[in-house]
Amino acid sequence: MASKRVWRQPDHEDSERTRVSGTSPRPLMLLTEGMEPLLTASEVCELLRVSSRHLRRLAVPCVRFGRLVRYRRGDVFRWVEARRDSA
Repeated sequence: MASKRVWRQPDHEDSERTRVSGTSPRPLMLLTEGMEPLLTASEVCELLRVSSRHLRRLAVPCVRFGRLVRYRRGDVFRWVEARRDSA
Protein backbone atom coordinates (compact mmCIF):
# COMPACT_ATOMS: atom_id res chain seq x y z
CA MET A 1 0.00 0.00 0.00
CA ALA A 2 1.38 3.43 -0.94
CA SER A 3 2.09 5.80 1.88
CA LYS A 4 0.27 9.09 1.94
CA ARG A 5 2.50 12.15 1.49
CA VAL A 6 1.96 15.07 3.81
CA TRP A 7 3.25 18.47 2.69
CA ARG A 8 4.16 20.87 5.43
CA GLN A 9 5.10 24.50 5.44
CA PRO A 10 8.81 24.89 6.26
CA ASP A 11 9.48 26.50 9.61
CA HIS A 12 11.12 29.87 9.01
CA GLU A 13 11.45 32.63 11.56
CA ASP A 14 10.27 35.24 9.07
CA SER A 15 7.65 33.17 7.23
CA GLU A 16 4.77 35.25 8.62
CA ARG A 17 6.56 38.48 7.79
CA THR A 18 7.09 37.55 4.14
CA ARG A 19 3.65 36.01 3.57
CA VAL A 20 1.52 38.03 1.13
CA SER A 21 -2.24 37.36 1.08
CA GLY A 22 -2.11 33.58 1.44
CA THR A 23 0.76 32.87 -0.93
CA SER A 24 3.81 30.93 0.09
CA PRO A 25 6.63 32.98 1.63
CA ARG A 26 9.11 34.51 -0.79
CA PRO A 27 12.81 34.35 -0.10
CA LEU A 28 14.23 37.64 1.10
CA MET A 29 15.95 39.53 -1.68
CA LEU A 30 19.62 40.34 -1.40
CA LEU A 31 20.05 43.99 -2.25
CA THR A 32 23.13 45.93 -3.14
CA GLU A 33 23.72 49.40 -1.73
CA GLY A 34 21.10 51.84 -3.01
CA MET A 35 19.04 49.24 -4.88
CA GLU A 36 15.34 48.98 -4.09
CA PRO A 37 13.42 45.67 -4.10
CA LEU A 38 11.45 44.89 -7.24
CA LEU A 39 7.67 44.62 -7.03
CA THR A 40 5.56 41.83 -8.47
CA ALA A 41 2.58 42.54 -10.73
CA SER A 42 0.15 41.77 -7.90
CA GLU A 43 1.94 44.24 -5.60
CA VAL A 44 1.73 46.98 -8.26
CA CYS A 45 -1.96 46.14 -8.79
CA GLU A 46 -2.58 46.64 -5.08
CA LEU A 47 -0.58 49.87 -5.11
CA LEU A 48 -2.48 51.33 -8.10
CA ARG A 49 -5.78 49.63 -7.19
CA VAL A 50 -6.26 48.13 -10.65
CA SER A 51 -6.73 44.58 -11.94
CA SER A 52 -3.83 42.62 -13.40
CA ARG A 53 -5.47 42.78 -16.83
CA HIS A 54 -5.69 46.57 -16.62
CA LEU A 55 -2.07 46.78 -15.43
CA ARG A 56 -0.93 45.00 -18.60
CA ARG A 57 -2.96 47.43 -20.73
CA LEU A 58 -1.46 50.47 -18.99
CA ALA A 59 2.07 49.60 -20.16
CA VAL A 60 3.74 50.57 -16.87
CA PRO A 61 7.56 50.40 -17.25
CA CYS A 62 8.84 47.03 -16.11
CA VAL A 63 11.93 44.82 -15.93
CA ARG A 64 11.72 41.41 -17.61
CA PHE A 65 13.67 38.31 -16.60
CA GLY A 66 12.61 35.78 -19.20
CA ARG A 67 8.89 35.40 -18.58
CA LEU A 68 9.01 37.04 -15.15
CA VAL A 69 7.93 40.67 -14.97
CA ARG A 70 8.96 42.93 -12.09
CA TYR A 71 8.52 46.63 -11.43
CA ARG A 72 10.72 49.25 -9.76
CA ARG A 73 8.74 51.25 -7.23
CA GLY A 74 10.36 54.52 -8.35
CA ASP A 75 9.53 53.83 -12.00
CA VAL A 76 5.88 53.19 -11.11
CA PHE A 77 5.62 56.47 -9.16
CA ARG A 78 7.34 58.45 -11.96
CA TRP A 79 4.98 56.86 -14.50
CA VAL A 80 1.97 57.92 -12.41
CA GLU A 81 3.31 61.48 -12.01
CA ALA A 82 3.86 61.78 -15.77
CA ARG A 83 0.16 61.04 -16.30
CA ARG A 84 -1.10 63.37 -13.60
CA ASP A 85 -3.61 66.01 -14.76
CA SER A 86 -2.69 69.56 -13.92
CA ALA A 87 -5.99 71.09 -12.82
